Amino acid sequence: MKFIIRRGEVKDARSLHNFNITLQKEMHDLFKKTSLKEFAKAQLCDPKAYTVKDYEGWLSGMNGKIDSQLNNIWYVVESDNKVVGEIYAEIKERKGMQIKKVGYIDSLYISKKYRNKGYASMLVERIMKWFKEKNVTNVSLDVDIVNTSAKR
Repeated sequence: MKFIIRRGEVKDARSLHNFNITLQKEMHDLFKKTSLKEFAKAQLCDPKAYTVKDYEGWLSGMNGKIDSQLNNIWYVVESDNKVVGEIYAEIKERKGMQIKKVGYIDSLYISKKYRNKGYASMLVERIMKWFKEKNVTNVSLDVDIVNTSAKR
């Protein structure tokens, strides 16, 4: 399978929106299978809270800028001309703290059919390169307790 990692574009908005909905469903199902069933009752995030138009707006904010000019960025992995995964990260400035800039990986998703092929690792490597280019030395990532595959 041929693949590429590239920056997200407006044309990817529908794929990213669908990934968010699928991710919420997958997390809901994972919680239902554990002793933490009470978390499955309430959605962590309403998957319909954001529309394709919202994603188009966020992605268009990156247009015309090079990576080093951005404080938030999306990368996607494309396999056989189809977007099969994504990573979104941002840099936040913290006033009054010793570490002024912190990188946050807010979203990482790979379609089920394309998992365990190294795509997530490649996306993380790419985002870490971007953080380094932006002189970010502290990076944070949250993982839901039931998402054991993400903890590897």
